[in-house]
Amino acid sequence: MSTNKIPKTVRYYEELSPGVIKICVNVKAGAKISEITKDEEEIFISVKSPPQKGKANKEIIKLLSKQFGIPKSGISFISGMTNSRKYFRIELENPEDQIKRIKSKS
Repeated sequence: MSTNKIPKTVRYYEELSPGVIKICVNVKAGAKISEITKDEEEIFISVKSPPQKGKANKEIIKLLSKQFGIPKSGISFISGMTNSRKYFRIELENPEDQIKRIKSKS
């Protein structure tokens, strides 16, 4: 049995360079409402779109674009296109301020 387990919770954002961050999100596709929330350790994205033919991924990028007030071209996948845990590269002017604006999970 391996002792090198990936922790369930990870730091949800990391600054890659000035104005560029990597975020980790947990996604639920086929949800009743589309929204972005966070707790102390993770960012959660729920989308109405089903996880078929990239529909949910497109909606996730649209939500992130709206949340951060940036064009969709400023957001790109790092990994997780077919997984519920996804990593994105996002270009932001004030990453800390932008992340703080995500509403906390109730």
